Amino acid sequence: MDDNWQVWDTKAFSLYSRSTEKIDKKGADMAIAAVCRFLSRMNVLNYNVYGGYESTVLLEEELVSLRSTASGLYIPHVKSFDSVERGQILADIIDPLTGVTVAQTEAPEDGIVFFAKDSPLVMENETLFKIVNKLHK
Repeated sequence: MDDNWQVWDTKAFSLYSRSTEKIDKKGADMAIAAVCRFLSRMNVLNYNVYGGYESTVLLEEELVSLRSTASGLYIPHVKSFDSVERGQILADIIDPLTGVTVAQTEAPEDGIVFFAKDSPLVMENETLFKIVNKLHK
């Protein structure tokens, strides 16, 4: 059924919150407020908008996806919405049997972390981060 959205050129929106693997009440409250502000600005909902930030439209192809190169224990050094610089180490992956760092993920460019995995275990080729360029307009 999902394919019909794309076949008929329907506009769709994705909602990202700051946590994906655990309950995050503050993040959930932020997401609810963001949805209400968005629906209010689209004149779908009559809602008094207080505070918050103006939404930015990002296309998936504008995000740089960083994937793990190994499986193991995932130790992130940054979180969603952090600014990062090219070459900065974003995470270590540690072999759970030996405790040795088997891989590191580094930022390929300056940007802002749009998504950061928050589960402590990672499989090879799993998305760890999505970064948007700081110069995005």
